[in-house]
Amino acid sequence: VAKRLLNAYPFEELFETAKNAEDPEIFSDLDGIGPEKSAAFVNWVKDEENQKKMLSVAYSIVGAIIKKKLPKKDE
Repeated sequence: VAKRLLNAYPFEELFETAKNAEDPEIFSDLDGIGPEKSAAFVNWVKDEENQKKMLSVAYSIVGAIIKKKLPKKDE
């Protein structure tokens, strides 16, 4: 499900769309998603604790990417 959603939306847009969705079936028209999976994802994203977890993971990923691109201390 996550892979299909991320193929259709950039991460930030997906997160904001789900968080602000009035219709929990907003993603149901995507191939392989359907109304039940869409509603489950939207309801998961709307939970504040899950939002914190999701953002924490995103920040960790960005931090790891930046760390890899920084020159080594001895360079």
